[in-house]
Amino acid sequence: EEVSRLEPPVVVLDESHYIKNHKAQRTEFLAGIASRSRRLLLLSGTPALARPVELYPQVASLRGGLFGSYTQFTKRYCDAHRGRFG
Repeated sequence: EEVSRLEPPVVVLDESHYIKNHKAQRTEFLAGIASRSRRLLLLSGTPALARPVELYPQVASLRGGLFGSYTQFTKRYCDAHRGRFG
């Protein structure tokens, strides 16, 4: 709980590809801390392991509104569409 209230001036997130799922607890926790920092540095040798949508949590944590919502991002950059299975 104490960590979740931190307001660090700088956050360095190594292996940032671990925040690839925008609904994961780890991603939500780290995004909260990152949003309260003045500077954020993401480090990763492989920022997207399989699909472009995995980049969304990383770019959203850097520049929140730059790429729009998750849905807007997937439609524009990932060719998202509703199919037979959702």
